[in-house]
Amino acid sequence: MKFLPVLIVIGSLVSGCSDLNCPEGTVACGDECRDVTGDPESCGGCNAGACGDREFCDQGVCACRPGLSDCSGTCVDTNADPAHCGGCDQTCAEVCAGGVCGGAAACTLTVCEGACVDPAFDPLNCGSCGLACAVDQVCFAGACWDYEPALGCETCAGCDSCPDKEPCCDLPGYFAACVDSPQPCPY
Repeated sequence: MKFLPVLIVIGSLVSGCSDLNCPEGTVACGDECRDVTGDPESCGGCNAGACGDREFCDQGVCACRPGLSDCSGTCVDTNADPAHCGGCDQTCAEVCAGGVCGGAAACTLTVCEGACVDPAFDPLNCGSCGLACAVDQVCFAGACWDYEPALGCETCAGCDSCPDKEPCCDLPGYFAACVDSPQPCPY
């Protein structure tokens, strides 16, 4: 009888049982609790894989990041991309600013390969031209910061689901998110 508790513990380890008590709205994925409806690294399920860098997780489905449009399976910024200026099939030989083709003077921000962008908030050109944030990052203050959904929160008002040092930010199109940043929320 003395060996029975040891056998039960070993049996639990072998069977892969998890001791995680995940909050409501999350599931145990390995050794972490994940919101598979909004987590871009586990979108739709633990083994579903990550969304692309130009995508985010919207209700368990990978979709183009807010501000980007789906043009034949590629997420593009039709307000800035000279290959898709103002629409998927509209090209621009100069600078695309606000979805309109024009000269460099039309851009009051930064021109990156013919795209007029704000590197303080553009996840495709964050901080400088060509520096894209990863799938689990957002761009603000010119730097890429990790984020994940604020569990159970549509807005940050009254939301206390973020870790102590991560501000809850109402990111346009992303809903409430916990951002791993020492910066205050930019919005």
